[in-house]
Amino acid sequence: MFQPGKGKTAGIISPSISLSGKKDFSKGLSYLEQAGYKLVCGQVLENALFDESAEKQRAKDIMDMFSNPDVDIIFCASGGAGSQRLLSYLDFDIIRKNPKILVGHSDNTALQLGIYAKTQNPYISGFSLDYDFRALPVSTMVRQSFEDAVSGKKQLLPGGKTMRPGMAEGILLGDCLSMVCDLCGTRYFPDIANKILVLEDECEKPYKIDRLLTTLRQHQDFNKIAGIVFGKFTECDTPDSSYGSVEEVLFRFAKSAPFPIIYDFPFGHIKDKYALKMGKKFKLNANACQLEELPD
Repeated sequence: MFQPGKGKTAGIISPSISLSGKKDFSKGLSYLEQAGYKLVCGQVLENALFDESAEKQRAKDIMDMFSNPDVDIIFCASGGAGSQRLLSYLDFDIIRKNPKILVGHSDNTALQLGIYAKTQNPYISGFSLDYDFRALPVSTMVRQSFEDAVSGKKQLLPGGKTMRPGMAEGILLGDCLSMVCDLCGTRYFPDIANKILVLEDECEKPYKIDRLLTTLRQHQDFNKIAGIVFGKFTECDTPDSSYGSVEEVLFRFAKSAPFPIIYDFPFGHIKDKYALKMGKKFKLNANACQLEELPD
């Protein structure tokens, strides 16, 4: 399913923010055109409110892209807020019958992960038509890893530091920690048994990170997780935190975890990061701090 852009059609959707008015997506769209994609944009343009009519229009855009046989890959225009609200409007039978890579980051996690839970539709996380093109040139790391992902090239991704040593294999899932935990307890939360979770976040204080990780630790399948990769937690530390730093929160969490963990992996709300194939099988080497994609 991972294919190069030349001769392909990319659908552009807006699950988390309006496609126009407040942000300039022209740089990201130009990149896709230069990469060989023909672009088809969704209908959500001006209405950025999350009332029922706007939610239904956003969901319709998503379904139109999955249903359109000419669309090969789907890109979320930007992160933001509210994509989780769209899940109840989607037709997962249609998505299951028309699987397409869904590319996004940040708030898009809720949409990507919710769809995966219902259909096992794979996605690419860590690439955004807004965030990654705010300053040019685009990071070589994110551009190359994204292009490798869509071309079908095997991902071999070093980085981070050992938190709990060991080796693990499993399907890679995750992205934004708060979005992952927001789905806990809903019908859109995926099976996390034998999965390698990649987790990062931004602008969440240490006490909130601790609370989110507690939610994950209390999940019935926590002990069945294969491994965890913690990315970057940007703009999260506060000088007056009674919980200590985010790194201290992560280490306290790791003490009770029965699986390998690495942290400080180059992934998250940062310029230099990897774009990751989610829904694909990987090996986590927490001793050498490396993620390696495995054959299907």
